[in-house]
Amino acid sequence: MGKRFNAIDIAKVAAILLVVVGHYFPEGSPRWWVAAHDVIYTFHMPLFFFASGFLFAATERPVGYVAFMRRKFLRLMVPYFSASVVIISFKLLTERGGDASALDNPVTPEAFLEMFWYPSAGYFLWFIWALMWMFAVAPLARGRAPRAALAIIAVALAYSPLEFTGLFCLEQARQMFVYFMLGAVGADLRERFTERAAAILVGPFTGVFVILEGLFVIWPYFRPLLAPVLPYAGIAAFLLLSRVVDRDCARLRGWMLRLAPYTYFIYLFHTTFEGVAKAVVQRVPGLCAPEGLVFACVALMVVGIGVAGPVAAWRWVVGRVPLLAAAFGGRPVGRKAG
Repeated sequence: MGKRFNAIDIAKVAAILLVVVGHYFPEGSPRWWVAAHDVIYTFHMPLFFFASGFLFAATERPVGYVAFMRRKFLRLMVPYFSASVVIISFKLLTERGGDASALDNPVTPEAFLEMFWYPSAGYFLWFIWALMWMFAVAPLARGRAPRAALAIIAVALAYSPLEFTGLFCLEQARQMFVYFMLGAVGADLRERFTERAAAILVGPFTGVFVILEGLFVIWPYFRPLLAPVLPYAGIAAFLLLSRVVDRDCARLRGWMLRLAPYTYFIYLFHTTFEGVAKAVVQRVPGLCAPEGLVFACVALMVVGIGVAGPVAAWRWVVGRVPLLAAAFGGRPVGRKAG
């Protein structure tokens, strides 16, 4: 993948970091953390889907539909089922050991069956089902004009009163497909968007995003009006900021591009590592209900483990065993900072 997609990879890394932060939400969190959590949930998943749609269209190859779906199944669903088995087993063993309070969403043995139609291992895994549905539909519209037409259909689905079933996460796919197709259309039009335009727009777009999020936090009555706008504002601001990082922040760009290949594995297992970190925190006197600076330090530790844990697990264990690597989507391909 060429340099022209560095900004998209940087945006994906930003999104996965926000996912990990957003999933650390202990009871009794201070107001500033609650506000940050609410802000993150206004746009972070739409940003993920936009990036996926962009890369889908930008890297489209003349591959048959069956071959394409087979590759996506191996890349997405096989790791989903593998991770579900690991996470469910871990939760059952932990609950039996008496540490269930440290983990979110306790499970029962029936979860091993439910995972075939619902993300029973952890609700956050709905993203994988929804993305798989999008990959099943998007290749049916090849080329700019068909993709633009499909994007219009996605808009109609997203903002219609229709409601799909939650089985196989079809309802989440309906809601999020618009962002995926927005990314695909954006990829088709990317040549028209210059670096100069990005440099001019980053300030205004970021400023508008910050103001809108500020209103979202300060005045709850505005939330129903702002909620439909904030995903698009967040996507625009983070894409422009990612281009700035790619162009002007070599050290940060290098760090984020090195992390980019691990985003999917982080997504699969960040809650497991965060759960272990929370279990440890609960056993340390004075950290069970942290406040102020102590809460910030604990949050930084838990979030850091949620990111670094999966990366270390891949590099030291999973990536060294071919069978495990295949079970979790194949070996990540490293990226160069340039």
